[in-house]
Amino acid sequence: MSLSDVEDTLKLLSAMEGISGLADADRHIIRAKSDALPALVKGVSKLWEQIGRKETLSDDELRAVYAVLRASGAGEVAPFERLLRALKARIDEGLLSAEELYRWGVELDRLSPRVPGTTAMDQGSDYIAHKLQSFGIEALREPINFRGVFFHEWSFEITSPEKRSFVSFPENNVGFGEISSELVDIGRGREEDYAGKDVKGKLLLMNWGELWEHEGPCALRQRYGLLHLYDLAYQHGAAGIAGYFTDTPGNTLRLLEPGIRPTGGSNIPGPAESGPHNGFAIPALNIGRQDALALKELLASGPAAARLVVKGVRKVSTTDIVAGFLPGRSSQTIAVGSHSCTAFEGAVCDTVGVVGTLALAKYFASLPAEKREKSMLFFFDSFHVWGNCCQTALTLFARRPELTARVEALVSNFAEMLSSGFNDSPLLESRP
Repeated sequence: MSLSDVEDTLKLLSAMEGISGLADADRHIIRAKSDALPALVKGVSKLWEQIGRKETLSDDELRAVYAVLRASGAGEVAPFERLLRALKARIDEGLLSAEELYRWGVELDRLSPRVPGTTAMDQGSDYIAHKLQSFGIEALREPINFRGVFFHEWSFEITSPEKRSFVSFPENNVGFGEISSELVDIGRGREEDYAGKDVKGKLLLMNWGELWEHEGPCALRQRYGLLHLYDLAYQHGAAGIAGYFTDTPGNTLRLLEPGIRPTGGSNIPGPAESGPHNGFAIPALNIGRQDALALKELLASGPAAARLVVKGVRKVSTTDIVAGFLPGRSSQTIAVGSHSCTAFEGAVCDTVGVVGTLALAKYFASLPAEKREKSMLFFFDSFHVWGNCCQTALTLFARRPELTARVEALVSNFAEMLSSGFNDSPLLESRP
């Protein structure tokens, strides 16, 4: 992150702080991030000079990373460190083994991609429920009905002045289409980028920037930044989008979570959504950053044509929340959750979160009830990426008040959706 990027971010945070109706607690968080950012960037930059090219970090170097975070005020990591040490102690005692946790991850990963409404996700939920039961925890299941988008086929290729195919993946809930047209580099896809350009009926190469630019608005009940870019492309008559993120390594792909409502459409509807269920009107594929930069060079030398295909079906389907309750001495409850769905191979997002949550469940279930100071609720969200913000937690709290009424803290084991881009798995088909 450059100095100009820091300044731009501070301006954005300042604007967010001034949003009308914002809760005092949210305003405090935004102010704290503004205060922490300069020191964090300075500390990370200095540390990166020392460790940036290393493949692994020593314990001392890891402690240095934590020290930068603490000194900058970016976040208190001590509780997390204590939790890791406690889990390691259980591994040392033989209750948990690294081999066992690794095996759970491999077994779950074989069921990937785990998309809500597919047989693979059902099998993943069955696997988690069986594990909870093997620990002596009753497994509860709460179904969520939703209108899902199931992609059957997608591709992106340049057809002239040369022919070349690119690894790609459809972003959430986008439209379907099969378009052959001129490809236009539209930069960041903001209103000013369309000045003097005719994009009607054409395909766009679009720079979607970094992840943080898009996911923040959900918590503020605003339309996602990525969806706003869809709106502008649709309003200017574009036929489809091949977009890329600037903060992903190599040609890895990323799936965003655009706050989709279970009934269809996004959390805040916009012009690019149409029909009785607010389906997106234009198709959009994510391509890798390196491929996108090569395309930019090609377009800078002259016109190019491309073909973009997204095929699929929109249908009503069901997925299950899996949960388990572990009573303690007090009815006050700590909830520990992870999302169990994944669009890609799933090892990072979020098999590691599922395995971590299961490890905690096994450890605390091994203790006598009188040794558990508080009760614990473990839940696994199979609707995280395809649903609205916090939809699973809200559903669980509404339907199971006997379990959730005394929840006083929530630990989320979430990771980020990234992929190497292999997109030929038949498991993306919806269940019959």
